[in-house]
Amino acid sequence: MNFSREFMIALYALNGVGVKTYQKILKTLNILEATESDFWVNKGDIWGKIPLNKNIEKSIYFFKKEYTSYSYSQFLLSKEIRVVFTKDQEYPKLLKQIDFPPPIIYVKGAFLNLNQPLAIVGTRHPTKYGIKVLEELVPSLAKTRTIVSGFMYGTDILAQEIVLKVSGYTVGVLGFGFDAMYPASFKQKFTDFIANGASFISPFAPNIQPRPGNFPARNLIVAGMSEGVCVIEAASQSGSLITARLAGELGRDVWAVSGSIFNKFSRGTQDLINQGAKMICRPEDINNEFML
Repeated sequence: MNFSREFMIALYALNGVGVKTYQKILKTLNILEATESDFWVNKGDIWGKIPLNKNIEKSIYFFKKEYTSYSYSQFLLSKEIRVVFTKDQEYPKLLKQIDFPPPIIYVKGAFLNLNQPLAIVGTRHPTKYGIKVLEELVPSLAKTRTIVSGFMYGTDILAQEIVLKVSGYTVGVLGFGFDAMYPASFKQKFTDFIANGASFISPFAPNIQPRPGNFPARNLIVAGMSEGVCVIEAASQSGSLITARLAGELGRDVWAVSGSIFNKFSRGTQDLINQGAKMICRPEDINNEFML
């Protein structure tokens, strides 16, 4: 049975519905030969046959009080949020290759047009050395590659700002929905980035707020949509190392800047190099050797 885009968008927006639950709902509806209307009214106890937990059932009730499938899609359009399915041209090709890719991503800004995407990540507290490394590496890399990052203060935002200064193209991946912003002070930067040709992706519906549990999903998308990940600086316990680990598990290349033995924000990158990451000293280390 073919379901409308509007229904699938509404379904994925329900609180508690992730990739696996979304797929299970659609599969069950097909087996039961149930319609979209049947689902919304729980005809024949469809929710129990899936089964859905009580939190998702509550989410359905709340959703129906405010929207229909059609009105929710119109709501997204009014906010200039594009909903991109895996079958759509705009969906990142590499992201389709991961296990359980998000069936839907939400996009704002320029049309996603990825060219040899490279993720650049690092500590939220870059040193003067880390900043100098970014200023040395990023302009050259941005000439030929889409630079992907997590739009977070520190290394992420600095890398993306440098990309835009040299008229490159960058994609920020958010760990929350487009109705939120973290940190809140980045609202103007978000607007400015879009005005300068950047794109933003979120795997979360607009109403989803920033929560620590959301950021691993953000990290997976950063790694999954990129040919490789370059870590500039990272402490021994760092979200950047999670992104690098995910990249390695996905068969992507991982690059790291060795840094000073006296800098705690180089310990994570040094560990990566010891574990097999490639050391980067100049843009050519990636541009000449980095292949998917």
